[in-house]
Amino acid sequence: SGVAQMLRGAEFNNFGQKVANRFAVHLHMNTDIDGTVISKNLIRNSNRRCINIKGTHNATIYDNVAYNTKGHCFVLDDGKEEGNTLERNLGART
Repeated sequence: SGVAQMLRGAEFNNFGQKVANRFAVHLHMNTDIDGTVISKNLIRNSNRRCINIKGTHNATIYDNVAYNTKGHCFVLDDGKEEGNTLERNLGART
């Protein structure tokens, strides 16, 4: 199991690089991180995706806003991720 994390109320401006696997917010191979919450964040001008989840289970992602970004915004990378909740997230001008 991974360690529960809290990321709330932050602004990410110009995060995310044009090269592979460089995202504004990236939960990468954390396995089970029950209790993790990513909420009420603003992601602007990302050059590659917004919130990317890979190999990570049971995270809650809600009430985030992404604006003026490139690529997919809220991503379950492999399709094998289980138990993640994504609610009320908004991607505009992506």
